[in-house]
Amino acid sequence: MSLFQSGAFTLHSGASSDFKIDCDALTDADWAALAAWVAPSLPPFGDVVGVPEGGHAFARALRPYVTSGPSVLVDDVLTTGASMEQHRTSDNMRGLVLFARGEPPSWVRAIFSAERERTRIAEADAAALAEALPPAHRLRALAAWIDSKYPDDAEPQVQRDLRAWADAITEALRQYDQREVAG
Repeated sequence: MSLFQSGAFTLHSGASSDFKIDCDALTDADWAALAAWVAPSLPPFGDVVGVPEGGHAFARALRPYVTSGPSVLVDDVLTTGASMEQHRTSDNMRGLVLFARGEPPSWVRAIFSAERERTRIAEADAAALAEALPPAHRLRALAAWIDSKYPDDAEPQVQRDLRAWADAITEALRQYDQREVAG
């Protein structure tokens, strides 16, 4: 079993995906190492609760770090945040997930975030594109790329990716154009 898998999957949220994060591949020792790594960076917590079923191993690994404070609700993979919201029992409960495929709710912290990484990559790619092409060519290349990659009927995650790319490219082009005017 592999932690990262490609293929055709139906996620817990019901969404279809060509990529799966299967935390059943992690051993108890993996969870313990992750808990030891992340626990020192967390505010104190008085209890840890795992979202069934994916969050149970993470909760067990974090229990030795319980001190005082609000409860922490944990899960392995967050896609839409619906499971976290469903199992949240109080407004002061904090959330922690190992992987976030999408943007987590404001009260949930993701250790690894696909959204954050996609945005970082998009910003770096946009900056490289802005530096490499003259302004007119940049806009034409961007338009052609968007048309080829993102059909109107794209799934929500793809649409979020498009927004991240478009925002990053727009900002990179704005900064590039400001440097051209100033220079």
